[in-house]
Amino acid sequence: MHCGKPLPEGSRRDRAYCDNKCRGLGSYYRRKAGVPPPRHWQHPALTSDNPVLRSVAAHAKQLSEANGWSPSLVRCAMDGLTAVLADRPPGKPVKLTEVRTRIPRHASSLRVAEVLTDLELLENDSVLAVRTWIENRTAELPAGFASDVRAWLLVRHRHPPPHTGRPRPAQP
Repeated sequence: MHCGKPLPEGSRRDRAYCDNKCRGLGSYYRRKAGVPPPRHWQHPALTSDNPVLRSVAAHAKQLSEANGWSPSLVRCAMDGLTAVLADRPPGKPVKLTEVRTRIPRHASSLRVAEVLTDLELLENDSVLAVRTWIENRTAELPAGFASDVRAWLLVRHRHPPPHTGRPRPAQP
């Protein structure tokens, strides 16, 4: 380290430089002393003690290469996977609501869910907004009436009526 600045614990940078001149001098003095260049930074999830986290992170890296994710997106997805899987026992699926609430703000819940779904480790426990609306609206109704209306609305939601209008004209 040329400028002598201390690195914060767990830093993603391998060297701290006060400016580009300092960086160039650091490189020059390393080459002159025969010191090899520093290793590229690697996410801690890839070398974790947790075998599930390590394998999921490796799979995320493979998915990122196949789908062309940017390096920052990969890093954020691995941060999210680390937050969700750090203290989870092996084989226990992760709930979607947990993914949405536990990952860091900068992480992409969509990418974390994509990786977990691909490995069949995601359990979709979310409630549709329409179902919540039905529950809220029928709660306001009188007791003997609410259960019948709720059941009818849920059936109508699952099985909408057939289209009763005129058929659409054929497209040319």
